[in-house]
Amino acid sequence: MRSFLGFSLCVMLAACSNPNKDVEFSPVQGEERGYQAVSRTHISIDTGRGKQQMSSTSQQLARYKVVQTGKETKLELYIDYLNMRDGQSGLRSSRRASANPELHALFSKGFSLTADLEAGKLTHFAALNDEVWQALLKNRGTELEAELKKMFSAATFITTVPAKVGATVTLPGYQDLTDVTLTVLAVTDEQLTAQLAAELDDGKLYGQLVLSRQSGWLEKMLMVADLPFEQYGYAGRVRYQVVMVPDSEMYGSLFQQLEYNYQRPVYEYTTPPELASVTTMQPLTRQQVFPWPQGYFVLNDDLLGVNYQHDFSAGQQGRLKLTAISAQNSAGEPIPLQLRSQRLYTYANDDRFVKSSQQNLLVGWNEPDELMNDVAQLSADAEFYPAELITLRIKPDPANTVTVSEGELTVTLSPVPDEPQTYKLTASGNERYQLLQRYDGAEGAMISYPGAQFSGPDWLTEDERNALDLVMAPYYNDAQNVTILQFKQLPAELTLYASVYADKPLYRQNIQFLPHDKYPQADTLPPTNQYLLFDEDRFGQYAADDELSPPPVPQNPADVKPEPVNNFGLAVHLSAELAQLCTLTVVEAPEVSGQALVWQLVPQSPRQVLPKQVKYQLSTTDGIRRYFYEIDVTTTLSCKGTPIWQRLDYTPEVSWLVDLNKLPEWDPGWTMATLLQRYRFLNHEGLALSPVQSGWSYDLSEQLLSTQLHNEHYLRIQGRVTQIQHLTQQGEPVTDDWSYRFPALP
Repeated sequence: MRSFLGFSLCVMLAACSNPNKDVEFSPVQGEERGYQAVSRTHISIDTGRGKQQMSSTSQQLARYKVVQTGKETKLELYIDYLNMRDGQSGLRSSRRASANPELHALFSKGFSLTADLEAGKLTHFAALNDEVWQALLKNRGTELEAELKKMFSAATFITTVPAKVGATVTLPGYQDLTDVTLTVLAVTDEQLTAQLAAELDDGKLYGQLVLSRQSGWLEKMLMVADLPFEQYGYAGRVRYQVVMVPDSEMYGSLFQQLEYNYQRPVYEYTTPPELASVTTMQPLTRQQVFPWPQGYFVLNDDLLGVNYQHDFSAGQQGRLKLTAISAQNSAGEPIPLQLRSQRLYTYANDDRFVKSSQQNLLVGWNEPDELMNDVAQLSADAEFYPAELITLRIKPDPANTVTVSEGELTVTLSPVPDEPQTYKLTASGNERYQLLQRYDGAEGAMISYPGAQFSGPDWLTEDERNALDLVMAPYYNDAQNVTILQFKQLPAELTLYASVYADKPLYRQNIQFLPHDKYPQADTLPPTNQYLLFDEDRFGQYAADDELSPPPVPQNPADVKPEPVNNFGLAVHLSAELAQLCTLTVVEAPEVSGQALVWQLVPQSPRQVLPKQVKYQLSTTDGIRRYFYEIDVTTTLSCKGTPIWQRLDYTPEVSWLVDLNKLPEWDPGWTMATLLQRYRFLNHEGLALSPVQSGWSYDLSEQLLSTQLHNEHYLRIQGRVTQIQHLTQQGEPVTDDWSYRFPALP
């Protein structure tokens, strides 16, 4: 916490009073700036009995308000959200105040700061909760004063930075380091990028920051320091990382991106699916945009996702914005829940239909985590902004930058020096314009995204470099989208696409949102996500083993043949359909170890609840012997016919709710496995969907169909059903005999 506050105050208060000369701090009374801030600290202490390691993280929403300007500039600092974690302890603004009442009372009110801009010094610091503050000073005066001195040890604001590449400014006394130098790395009409660096015998510091030359505030920053540590008689090292970006829903949760080490991958561009053109897109109706009375919400570690599902497919364009989100209990009474929107998403769900999601952070110090226990529903005003799809064509030029424009969107394509066949594609405009990640003509090209323009020193760790690339990349907190294309063969032309969103909403509607676990209980609401029936369909393309991606098996009984297993075993693979119609019988074979030989079903792993194929292996009756030598075995495969899936004329009126009375046959006494062996509920890709399951067991062979029904004869499916197939058999019975001789031991 000390690291974050001290450093942020040192670097954030910079402004541009003269766009042609120096960058100077000149705040405006009444203005506010909000930031997401994440700090990570690692301390290594020599206790005399060995090394002791301690780590802590801090996630914050900090809001600075300018109260007074002039020589003595006064600001108020409000911590709207705080999550400090230090081993087993910590402080979180969303939790009960009783967990740490003193710090809760201190941070919940905020702080007051006064700076002498001419001298570049912090002259006053105090908590706005004066009663708690005075008590802390009384009980911990000397220690608190020392901590505050270290917190604001530089006591310096960057009042002047020359707007010239290579210019340097020395920051005296920051964190007790006397040789911290700020060096200007880049200057544009909008921004100044600089680095902070110090190399000492016993410590080092490095950081990069971007200042706005128009608004005068910090735009983003990363700083890493490795310094000696001494406290309470112990000495060691402390290494900390501080990151700050604006508190804006455009960029999502900074903490999540750093926590999961987010990186934009390099990939080969392939031909994407057909894209609806401007002329083929039909206007969306209110019923398509707002088809259901409710959406749903999910709370995950102080992040509240509020989701709504639409009834139009990915070919259509638009986005939803939620405002005035309020919470109510089961009696309809309001709950004082405070939310801060962190990200808006409108995307095609796995069933091809569009879903809108807004991620909101629980803010405020009124114990919002406890309040969530009483929330029965949320209400929000929803606004839908339609979009049209526009097309831009641009021709790569190895010698020049090429520019095309459409409205307020400008796209440039520039050759990258000293990198053959490589171009930088830059799109700039306002938030109404979104360039799609589709580049017709670039098939086979490698797509990547630039990281930080200026790399850091060698002593940064891999995680610190990733954080630098994330925060200082040109696409983060900039009105630009930058993509690198490395062509195998230079195309004559690229066709690009962009969504242009309306500046006014087409439809408005108030929507209620239910808890996620209550949402599936409403048959009138679609499933939140598609869930496929077979593990092979869900995971097979990612699996490295044969269990999830086995070789295909024949559906025709005449094509089934035994397969050797490690030379001395024998197996037969049958499709799940053939397994219902066929039997395997050993008709001639000697006994082995006093046991007859039989075909035994090989058990599936627990995750293979309903496999697409089954495996039989030849073994002794007791199952002990599965490998044999120098014997002959004759087997008969007997099948009642050839299985075939027939499409039913019935398609559910509500695509996720199947009326079982419309099926040729069914019995509530069946198990779920029996039903799913006889019927397939297919999605738009022809893949089988799983029913929505409830109850204590998810084993389909144990679940009775009667326990899963709605209104006696309706079955809820986890996805949108486009067709239903029924397993039947055709043709005459099939019998096939095989003889196999096992080889001798070598």
